[in-house]
Amino acid sequence: MIPHTLLRDEGILLVSPREPFESADFQELAHEVDPFIAERGKLQGLMVIAKKFPGWRNFAGMKSHLKFVRDHRKQVKKVAAVTDSALLGMVPRVLAPFLGPKVRRFHESERESALAWLRTN
Repeated sequence: MIPHTLLRDEGILLVSPREPFESADFQELAHEVDPFIAERGKLQGLMVIAKKFPGWRNFAGMKSHLKFVRDHRKQVKKVAAVTDSALLGMVPRVLAPFLGPKVRRFHESERESALAWLRTN
């Protein structure tokens, strides 16, 4: 399970992956956010808080992760990657042109700034 919190009033999903991703992780996230998106049309933001990329438990985990991103990328306005990892820090710049939402990286010490950025239009 990916630890997560949906700030319903603000439409912001906070996720803190720690373990390798499994297929069931994304089914659980979809179960949480899909009804919200159906009701409100979009998530204002997604904050991913990670010390490092946890990887995937198996091929099914990777496939579910990619499918979740594909199915939800147009339904998220902004993505804040909160990490001090150099590798994860590059991901937003590399993937931004392909995702749809605005993507920005913040250092771990800037978590509040990341949340403030997600709250703005």
